[in-house]
Amino acid sequence: MAFAFNRIDPEEIRAIQQTPWLGANYSERIWGNTQALANELQKQLAVSLLTGRSAHETAEVINAQFGKGSYNSRRLVRTEASHFHAEMEALAYEEAEVERYRLVAVLDLRTSSVCREHDGEVYLVSERVKGKNYPPLHPWCRTVTIALDDDEWLAKATRSARDPVTGKTIQVPANMTYKDWYEKYVDKTTDLVEDGSQKLYNQDMFTLDLMAKQRSFTVGDDIRVKTKKLNGTDFDFWAQDNTKKIRDTVFNVQSNLQELKDYTIPTVVFLKKSRLPGFAGYDYKQDILFVSDTLHSEKEFAKVLSDNYFAAQNIKGTMIHELTHKKHWDSAKAFYKAHKKRYNSVERAMSELNSPLVSYVKEQLKHDYNYLYNISDNAAIAFYNDNINELVAEVGVLGDKVADPNLLNKVKEVLSWK
Repeated sequence: MAFAFNRIDPEEIRAIQQTPWLGANYSERIWGNTQALANELQKQLAVSLLTGRSAHETAEVINAQFGKGSYNSRRLVRTEASHFHAEMEALAYEEAEVERYRLVAVLDLRTSSVCREHDGEVYLVSERVKGKNYPPLHPWCRTVTIALDDDEWLAKATRSARDPVTGKTIQVPANMTYKDWYEKYVDKTTDLVEDGSQKLYNQDMFTLDLMAKQRSFTVGDDIRVKTKKLNGTDFDFWAQDNTKKIRDTVFNVQSNLQELKDYTIPTVVFLKKSRLPGFAGYDYKQDILFVSDTLHSEKEFAKVLSDNYFAAQNIKGTMIHELTHKKHWDSAKAFYKAHKKRYNSVERAMSELNSPLVSYVKEQLKHDYNYLYNISDNAAIAFYNDNINELVAEVGVLGDKVADPNLLNKVKEVLSWK
């Protein structure tokens, strides 16, 4: 299609700079912005576009002037640059009368869960909503869009992806989604690697009792995993296998759970990372905590969390996060049981239970856009995607370290309904 997608006049650029994203205008963003920061950011992004200066170099310029730290500066620059380019592309779509666009996430293991879920989804240009179905979907977002006018072209084209074993860039069909890529290049490869190194992992390892109780668990919507009960532990533990990684994970998790006296511990199921999308996850319908063998090394796991995306900084923090999920759902179930005639599901009751907290947070955001980012990026992104349970868990991790005592009290209220 012969169309100049790079032709945008000054009026359109000014419109871009005032376009809302995640509840704040371009001139009132990040850190409870001053006008000076917004103006400087606009100037520096323009310089970078004209000179080809890297995002890292631009971030250092911002950090040198405003002293908010390299991490915050890089996040600001990368996210705002993504916002700027996405809006220019949207204007080009409208000018070219493109009706549909497709979200394209990066096919590697760094991609966020939000972008993984949206990869390959098709939306109408007229119905795009930034942060919901149009990038950036979150800070650091790498997802882009492509105009979708020809489905046949998409079926014949290719896209770049990362080979998780070699780390090299490979070409895959353009219509391959993140889920398809993960199943083909991560799940199967991980199983092969783990099977091939089974002897290494099983050295100096306890042997699972072959007569132990067996049980199948459902992870997510459709993944069934066979496990055996672990004897000699303080908790109701089940393990997919007896590899050294799982054994070390059991030891680390048990050591931390023993310190958490104020939490009720559910059944815990230990899985290979190929069977669990995240590090750990609490399933409120089954009352089960699933834990990945990614937690086999405290030191290595701390490195994974070192970017400060989550409030948790170690395995103990991760356990508190997940157990706060349980505490939240237990509270919602009690609330629902007492008001069954009013609500048709636990989820509806949970929403009502959370409403005072949600109202309070929205009021704070009117005065300070950075309010939730002071907790964690994860807390902010979750709230903007209506995932209040995740915000509550992040506050639970910080506890008394939360800057706003009123927020902490609101969270305690939703966690303790009787």
